[in-house]
Amino acid sequence: MNQNRLVINQVAGANIVEYELDLYDNVPLPINKSIIDIQNIAERKSDFSKTITLPGTSNNNDIFSNIFNLARTTENTNTYNFAPDFNPNLKADAILYKNGIAMIQGYLQLTNINIVDDYQIEYEVIIIGKFANLFQDLGEKKLNELDLSAYDHTWNFTNIAASWTPLVTRGYYYGLIDKGFSNDQKGFYTIHQKPQIFAKAIIDAIFKDAGYRYSSDFFTTANFTKLVVPCTQDKLLLTTQQVTNRTFKGDRTTNSSYAPITTIITDLPFNNTGIQSTPAGYNPITFQFTVKTNGHYQYGLNVNITLRPINPISDPYNFQIFYIYQTRGGTKTLIGAKRTEINSNTTDTSNTYFETPSIWCEVNDIISVEMESNYFDSWEYSLLTDSAFFSIPFTEITIGDTMQLENCLPADIKQADFLASIIKLFNLYVSVDALDSKKLKIETRDVYFTSDTVDFTNKIDVSRGVQVKPLGASKYKEYTFAMAEDKDELNQTYQSQYVYPYGTKVLPITNDFITETYKTEVLFAPTPLGAARNNPKVVFSQIIFKDSNGNSIDSTSKLRLLVAGGLSASMGANYFHYLDPDGTTYHYFDSYAYVGHYDSILAPTFDINFTTPIQLFYKTGFSTTQTSNNIYNVYHKKGIEEITNKDSKLVTYYVKLNEVEINNLSFRNSYFIDKQFYRLYEVDFDSNSDEPAKLTFLKLAVAPVFVPYNLVTNGGGGGEGSQYAQLVNRNGTQYPKGVDVIGQGSDNSLQGYEQIINSDGNFVNASKVSVLGGENNTIINNGGTYIGCENYESVRDGEAVINNIDQPLLATHILTVAELNNLNSTPIEILPIQTGYWTEVYDAYITVFFGTTGSPTGYNNHKLHLQYNGDGTHLLEFDNAITSSNVAKKQRG
Repeated sequence: MNQNRLVINQVAGANIVEYELDLYDNVPLPINKSIIDIQNIAERKSDFSKTITLPGTSNNNDIFSNIFNLARTTENTNTYNFAPDFNPNLKADAILYKNGIAMIQGYLQLTNINIVDDYQIEYEVIIIGKFANLFQDLGEKKLNELDLSAYDHTWNFTNIAASWTPLVTRGYYYGLIDKGFSNDQKGFYTIHQKPQIFAKAIIDAIFKDAGYRYSSDFFTTANFTKLVVPCTQDKLLLTTQQVTNRTFKGDRTTNSSYAPITTIITDLPFNNTGIQSTPAGYNPITFQFTVKTNGHYQYGLNVNITLRPINPISDPYNFQIFYIYQTRGGTKTLIGAKRTEINSNTTDTSNTYFETPSIWCEVNDIISVEMESNYFDSWEYSLLTDSAFFSIPFTEITIGDTMQLENCLPADIKQADFLASIIKLFNLYVSVDALDSKKLKIETRDVYFTSDTVDFTNKIDVSRGVQVKPLGASKYKEYTFAMAEDKDELNQTYQSQYVYPYGTKVLPITNDFITETYKTEVLFAPTPLGAARNNPKVVFSQIIFKDSNGNSIDSTSKLRLLVAGGLSASMGANYFHYLDPDGTTYHYFDSYAYVGHYDSILAPTFDINFTTPIQLFYKTGFSTTQTSNNIYNVYHKKGIEEITNKDSKLVTYYVKLNEVEINNLSFRNSYFIDKQFYRLYEVDFDSNSDEPAKLTFLKLAVAPVFVPYNLVTNGGGGGEGSQYAQLVNRNGTQYPKGVDVIGQGSDNSLQGYEQIINSDGNFVNASKVSVLGGENNTIINNGGTYIGCENYESVRDGEAVINNIDQPLLATHILTVAELNNLNSTPIEILPIQTGYWTEVYDAYITVFFGTTGSPTGYNNHKLHLQYNGDGTHLLEFDNAITSSNVAKKQRG
């Protein structure tokens, strides 16, 4: 009897109807579970089944709505399946059970129908885990379709300044980004200050709109909650509805009957509603427009009018003045006027057209038109058919309008691509919550992997053998981590000189047999920092596009990701200002709101670039350090070093597991097999068989946790008239100016600081490193010494390697008086345990010297022991007991 059940679900209103598909008894049901492709580190996989073949039973034919019938037409046009019939273009919820245990949950996809003859039909299906379908559910939705209305605000300087204390709950931040439109050396126009949107607000909106949830400690970390996405648009436009709300036209469909001018002021009878705003604003009886939506408005007036005398006077001309007024709270303000003259002795027709400037209007303001005549009771008039009083749609938002953040996001980037770039950038691991298929767990690699260990030693099927694949057979010789290219001024300058985009990390892997390279690229472009023109005290992000004449222009940029750093240090009263669109209102400050790839320009501790830029565009006098705490080092380095380590291996075992044990397999745990530690990377099993599962592991060569350090800045090389040379080039080696590097040799690539290099062809990106003799080494760990090594790749911080042989680690400790007094009860840690490594103690020494101030008589004639603190096992006992001495004595155990 088949122990498996394959169930697909139909959502019928609030109910779920289950359909159980028939299975073959002896046909494999192959399932694959995988967390990552070792050789393609940017790919994250969900669980999936390989092709499952189902029989064409009457039950299965009914469930699949006899889709094998070529004459059949699918009736379902809904967005969900079985409404009313099966639609192969739509996903169907599916669960494969074995003995009541869910082996895989996801969505079933019908991939093929095999019609052998009229009596034999088979269906081929696959089941895809839920994670992949978050992106399927997002589909083609664009970033600017997100609902960010909770963060709508009035675009004015009050809200701009209030945002300078970065709060992710506010949703937006107005950090200073130089677009090339400063009004003098210290000031910027307020209207060029467009918002940056907190990345977390975008992530939250993506999940909410898709009907998903997430749990993630990472998305609440300080590194992430300060990240913002700047407005990319060159123009911010009102929505079609917003423009409609401000649009009206009052006109004439016929010439008005002649009416006498009996007063100096006459209301003109635009009695037809040619276009009406929504909600309705123009009144064809009072001939007035009532504002229904706050905003900037511009009004136009076209008056085609005929006047004829009824009481001629001697004055040959009659002048008419046409006015447009704005009335608010009883106060009437003139916003536009134009004068014309008409022959007073005959019937005469004139045409007058004019527009008002852009006017800020508020709800219930009344806009009206009046005609003033210098004489009255002497003429009558007729307003002709092409006359009109109307609004002129102003499509761009401006200061005072409502800022809608979704309008600041690009219309050509999908939500799924944005989320995928965040996952790739921070090397995030995503899994589905066991109890809620719409809830994802999202964490960084180092948080995802736990210290829990499962011992599989006794479950290995030794008769199947073991397959070992050295990662030296990996197909990638070089890993590149890069942002997207953009064409703003500083990015083009950098890319033209250094080939790669600003902040790119290139990691060569020593392997003589492969030439293929791999590139991880995200959709965010880097944003170089630059000094203000003629003002080196101000350093900020620059996204400046220029035309062929060298003039700054507004241009849409690639998507960016920056850190909101808050207000900079004070630079003196009234040092900095913004200028409002009226050209007269200034806002003065002694600092500015910083946003950039560093979290702080003065004392950076985090960098959103993959690695430290080779060249800076500001002078070193402003900030003396950069930080190594960048995206690669924090989120990628440890994982890359583990999978590319020459001692790491892919190992495949066949393991005897029942369905409960398979279901409980976790990629987060470590696995212990025959005195070795492993990470689980892939599971292959046949749910319709009791054969052992095929498990693929990565044998751990645990890399050390990255410890950030500061780098001395290399100086400025891009500012106009800069006096700083960026690099010194000698014998094919570039030596960064101002960095503590002593170098002899050729063709080295040196990054980091405090290095002594007497060798050729090395790649060094670390601090406090000595490379003496040898050649072609890759050193990416700090504090190491390498003598006579060739083609060696560093493994851990502080290693000493001679002729490619790793030397024993020397661990020392000097006891304080307090430690010595408590030594009988409190052991002292000499060498921390290295998880995933066997530790062998080669030798141990103790030097005893009590000095002249006496000795700890309570401990005379007691021996010291070196022990393993895990279980207290004594490893060594020193030969001699402690005795008082004024002379240093070296004892060996």
